Amino acid sequence: MFDILGYRSLIKNNSLDRLIEIFNQIIKDIDQKAVTLLYQDEHQAYSGITPTETLVFSDTIILYQTTSKSMADFGPSFLTKACVLLRLGFEYGVPLRGAISFGEFFVHERSFLGKPIVEAFEAEKNQQWSGVVLTKSAEQKYQDYKAKRQSSKNINWRGINLNPADLMAPFSPNIVVDINIPIKKESEIRKIEGYSLRWDDFIVDYARLDGIKDINASLSRESIESRVKESFSAHGKEKRVNSDDVRQKIEYTVDFLEEMRDRPLQDVRLEYHG
Repeated sequence: MFDILGYRSLIKNNSLDRLIEIFNQIIKDIDQKAVTLLYQDEHQAYSGITPTETLVFSDTIILYQTTSKSMADFGPSFLTKACVLLRLGFEYGVPLRGAISFGEFFVHERSFLGKPIVEAFEAEKNQQWSGVVLTKSAEQKYQDYKAKRQSSKNINWRGINLNPADLMAPFSPNIVVDINIPIKKESEIRKIEGYSLRWDDFIVDYARLDGIKDINASLSRESIESRVKESFSAHGKEKRVNSDDVRQKIEYTVDFLEEMRDRPLQDVRLEYHG
């Protein structure tokens, strides 16, 4: 589940005609652009790859997918698409904040029922940055994946060295990162140990997204901060960045991007080439 940061400011500071234009150009299709990797994978439902479905209402975007249990999935993972969504939101001036959860759910038309949505909502609302956190249910799945990966022997598939655990899970050693996550509770900020997703320049290369300029690859902190402020203030939200709350979100987002810039990659999973 993802929410658009600054949505109320977006509405307050734009005319209805301009809001409709922003909606049609950016928000309306951002979910489909993410799950199809900018339309590189728009026929995924017919290719045998488990499709990622979406729901969008107001300032909330939900991605959901059933777990593939019967086949190896060589396509882009669910979490890859979540990272792409975060990056597109940033590039389009509607930075997002979200949470990933696992569990049983029921969807009917535009209704989503189940504990995962409640868990994601509670984990999302207190984060003080543009980013995404793995909830407790997702953390457990990730820990199970890491254990399987450590106990599995690599295989050679058409000349590519692969770990079998990577083929049956939405995770990869680089998409999920351990990091201190800024949480705001009762006006106080504290950082808690947890897991997040990489939506920085790693995902641009990994998912082969074209036409997106660097945000943190080999850039100084000042350059990263300039890009983040630009996204947070886009579409009439300039005054919003002067508030203490938004300045904090910007600072912690910059901290994350700077840390990802300097963090070395681990084993790289098979890339998706469309």
